[in-house]
Amino acid sequence: MGGWRMETFRMLIYVTFPVGSFWLYNQPQFYNKFMDNWTIPNDKKNNELIKKYIEEMNAVKRKKEYEDFLRDQMAMEAARKTQ
Repeated sequence: MGGWRMETFRMLIYVTFPVGSFWLYNQPQFYNKFMDNWTIPNDKKNNELIKKYIEEMNAVKRKKEYEDFLRDQMAMEAARKTQ
């Protein structure tokens, strides 16, 4: 196969690659060039659209629950009349 030198080299790669990657990607200087112009968006229009969407989804959910409630009530009334 390869012998002890090749196995030692493979083990060195197996250990140093993840440790080196972890060290590199956790350096603050690595992210400075990517994060220079980044800001948190503060868009009131999007917030209003999200609130409107949530309200619409809640209205649809309430309507479905009410219809299910009425359907259950009608089934109970029908079962009560047959007894």
